[in-house]
Amino acid sequence: MIRTINIIERRGTYDLPVFLLTENEVLTLKFAGLDPRLGRYVVTLQHGDERKTVYLTANLTVDITPEWLSKNGTKPLEVFLELRDNAGTKILIPSAKSATDRNG
Repeated sequence: MIRTINIIERRGTYDLPVFLLTENEVLTLKFAGLDPRLGRYVVTLQHGDERKTVYLTANLTVDITPEWLSKNGTKPLEVFLELRDNAGTKILIPSAKSATDRNG
């Protein structure tokens, strides 16, 4: 299943507010409204106790496997996005979670 997250300024919304996945379905998140020329986008996914951080692909997507999603059942999936420089070493626009983590 492909779901699009539309980014307007610093807020993202899903193309559908509610959707169901089957237990063996890969969830692909596609991000619209981003400019890849500005740097590299990093996505942190939080699902219950599970957390992973990945760079967006060139087509601004990330795939989430059903095995990873099944580890925490029906817990909500949180998505955090940040922009880094092209080297990936400096954060240009932090995600809300990253800013909170740094401030305690």
